[in-house]
Amino acid sequence: MLGERIMQKEHTVKTYEAEIRELNAAVLEMARRTMGQLEMAVRVIESRDAGLAARLVSGDQGVDALEMEVDALTVRLLATRQPMATDLRMTVSVLRIAAELERIADYAAGMGKLVHCLDGETPVELIRLLREMLDIAIGMLSDLVVAYQELDPGLAVAVWRRDEGIDRLYGDFLNQLQLFMSRSPDRVPSGTGLLLMGRHSERIGDHLTNIAENIYFIATGENLLRPANEP
Repeated sequence: MLGERIMQKEHTVKTYEAEIRELNAAVLEMARRTMGQLEMAVRVIESRDAGLAARLVSGDQGVDALEMEVDALTVRLLATRQPMATDLRMTVSVLRIAAELERIADYAAGMGKLVHCLDGETPVELIRLLREMLDIAIGMLSDLVVAYQELDPGLAVAVWRRDEGIDRLYGDFLNQLQLFMSRSPDRVPSGTGLLLMGRHSERIGDHLTNIAENIYFIATGENLLRPANEP
């Protein structure tokens, strides 16, 4: 009887560990696909290719499907395993991280839908600022994947702070766009689309900081808005 109980416990532990690995794999695949969406958004901005933009829009469905998978795995873990301590923080935070990744992918797809606003009259400076905002976002997401895998709170904080760079570029973008539209009143419709593209880029940065906060919480149990090592 004792041997059977030990074997049953070992089986339960191994099954639980396998479910945790499955959940981690799903959220990491979601991050990988979201990264691909951001990289494609950069190419769309640079090329203004309508076919590539259509691929960017349709690619959002794959991210949505993965979010549903993460949701189902998380609910199952909470209902059947009752995780404690770090595992509980991880399980709950993964739900939030998946939601943030889904929104980032939505914004990337939204930029694909607005590609028609980019044409030969779009100032090069506006294109550059959009691309640079997305480049920072791609770097942030890449480092957040590492921070998640290694549960590195220091890296999460560093990535969290890098959103300031996106915010500065967005301010420059708004100034340049206002100047462009004031000089070309007939460009107001396309300028409105450009405004949305800039706003999408800025919001992507905000969602990435939310992911950083959740990773910090998993690793430390504390709120990143008031890190313990800062006044």
